[in-house]
Amino acid sequence: MMEVAVCLLIVILSNNKLKEGIKVPAFEKFNRINTSFYLYNHKIFTIGEKANNTYHMNRIINILILVFIFTISSCSQAQIKIKGKPKIIEVAVNENIQYSLLDILKPEEFIPLETNENVVIAGIAKLKISGNNFYIQDDQTKTLFVFNQIGQFIRKIGKHGRGPTEYLSLTDFDIMQDDSKIAILDNYGKQILIYDKDGKYIDRIKHNLWINSVSCLPNNKYIVTCTNNPNIDFYCNMFIINQKGDVIENLFPYPEELNALNFGLNNYFLKFNNELCFHFPFNDTLYSISGKDITRKYAFDFGSNKISKKYLLNNFTGSMMTFIEKISKTNKILLFNTFIETDEYLYFDYFQRGKIGQHVFYSKKTGNIKQYNQVNLHGFFKVFDILATQQDYLIGLIYPAYKDMYLKNLKNLKDKYDQDDYDSLEKICRQMKVSDNPILIRFKVRPF
Repeated sequence: MMEVAVCLLIVILSNNKLKEGIKVPAFEKFNRINTSFYLYNHKIFTIGEKANNTYHMNRIINILILVFIFTISSCSQAQIKIKGKPKIIEVAVNENIQYSLLDILKPEEFIPLETNENVVIAGIAKLKISGNNFYIQDDQTKTLFVFNQIGQFIRKIGKHGRGPTEYLSLTDFDIMQDDSKIAILDNYGKQILIYDKDGKYIDRIKHNLWINSVSCLPNNKYIVTCTNNPNIDFYCNMFIINQKGDVIENLFPYPEELNALNFGLNNYFLKFNNELCFHFPFNDTLYSISGKDITRKYAFDFGSNKISKKYLLNNFTGSMMTFIEKISKTNKILLFNTFIETDEYLYFDYFQRGKIGQHVFYSKKTGNIKQYNQVNLHGFFKVFDILATQQDYLIGLIYPAYKDMYLKNLKNLKDKYDQDDYDSLEKICRQMKVSDNPILIRFKVRPF
């Protein structure tokens, strides 16, 4: 790239008289042929038999100057580098895990989210904590709710609609590190809408990508996960875009043959202690990004159950549904769904045999692993999700719509768990109404 810039500079300096409209014999051959000039595959102009050489030479020089400036600026911009060896965590795949959720987590506090006629949550797709507030994404009502730490409703961010300050879809969202702005990803509208912390519209970023997930970076940049993008000429799992929606970095390329292998999850990013981490499908590594560096942080060893790039290329035939159906009959680990990290623990779950098969807790201190299977929950937290982390707590939820099922199965738990845990669960279940909004739970991990 730098060599090109130097050559352009030499051309410009050696032909500086062209700026004064002086004809140069070397270019006279363009008088007798039709010659088109292209810049980044876009035709700029064509010189024909009756072309005015002076006019066109001035245009050429101006273009060369612009290209030189652009090239120099590109050369001076440091490229993101992927570095480091990850910590390897071996995970034994076992469908007969006997742990249940309450063997691993101890409920410490229940936070009922306020319910009224204007605040009805159909389902929580994502929860993030910033400052003293819970930000809750409801995919079904296409609403981003804000609640305080005791569950009182504060406000809604943005509005679903077709207006210039509204979004057509609530695909994902993120919060700036300084808690000053909220970014809402609207895939149908091909835009990212920016609001302040009070919900006031600020700006929108139009783009030409099909984005699954977004996270805010410093200096008005955004890192996004993308799959199945027919509007671009390169295939990558991630891009960094600027405030204008332009792609300024492309990361983790993949073969064109796999472009139709599209998973629309939006849980690819996690933030912990001001560190941004991410993962993406069919990759067993968790990465962290800081400034101009991407570091391999953790890698999960599933042994022979790992899906390698070679396996994908040999088994994916162009149909995502056919591939999923095929792989669901094996023990291959399809992809991670959620990553959550605290000072002492790492939690993640993954898909196996077409469903979320295992929930995994890893102790950073001891290196021990505990897992529980979705079906081994004694009938209680069958619709339980771990959504976020707050200091050394994990944040989960229960849905009051399942009140009758909870109360029925609580009887089977009485002799299995600590009396205080049982009493607190029974109390919250009897108090809630089936029409109430979900109840958040602060959990502590039981040391192991």
